[in-house]
Amino acid sequence: HRAVAHLLGDARAAAPDLAERHARCAVLAAEAGAVPKEVEVAARSGLATLLLAGGGEGKGRAAEALAVLRQAQALDPASQALRDQIARASQREQEQTSLDVREALRTMKQDLVTAIDVDDVPGLRALLEKLDALPLTWETASESAIGKEVGKCARHADESIATSAKAIVGKLHRLAKQERPLWVR
Repeated sequence: HRAVAHLLGDARAAAPDLAERHARCAVLAAEAGAVPKEVEVAARSGLATLLLAGGGEGKGRAAEALAVLRQAQALDPASQALRDQIARASQREQEQTSLDVREALRTMKQDLVTAIDVDDVPGLRALLEKLDALPLTWETASESAIGKEVGKCARHADESIATSAKAIVGKLHRLAKQERPLWVR
């Protein structure tokens, strides 16, 4: 299975799904039986390569590739090739997370504007809770300019809305101090 997956993956074949299925079979065979450690590591590395090369679900595929690679690294902790592959998978997962957060912030900003305009207190509370739970970076927060709407919420008449918004404003200030490039300060 590992060899077939490797051949199908190298050929840039019209059947990448078939290559991935064979790679998964190789990993399952390694888990189920007495397969040499080197073969299992190669099977896991090959599956991760196919997961990262394929399109599809984006973040889920990068996260799965990362999990498969970490299991391979447990078998061969000295492999520099596995470390490099893990670094690429981690970067891909972080990029996808950043894109997901950007999209969520874009949507939330519009929803916050609407909720502020109609004074929807339960809606504002829910949006602020969602915003507080997001893994924000300075780059994503500044790009979306969500701070303006959160600042409006900090001056809201409802105390719970204002308190939640002020906590998020504090979080955004901390992010700015920690992550903002020096030339922007």
